[in-house]
Amino acid sequence: MHVKVHRNVTVVEVDEPILLMELKAATGLDGDVVRQISDTVVVVDAGRLEALLEELVARGYAPRVHEP
Repeated sequence: MHVKVHRNVTVVEVDEPILLMELKAATGLDGDVVRQISDTVVVVDAGRLEALLEELVARGYAPRVHEP
């Protein structure tokens, strides 16, 4: 999983569609999605980035964050 922070936009990208479905069901990600770009990419609320990252790590995920 990759979390990319663009200017004023945060993108979550996963390798497999099933992982995005799992993340949306098991975390607060679904409520933070602003737009789904594809079955593996979503734009999320940039203001929730820190809380989302904390939740992902607490649930055992290891997001890689790429900042500009």
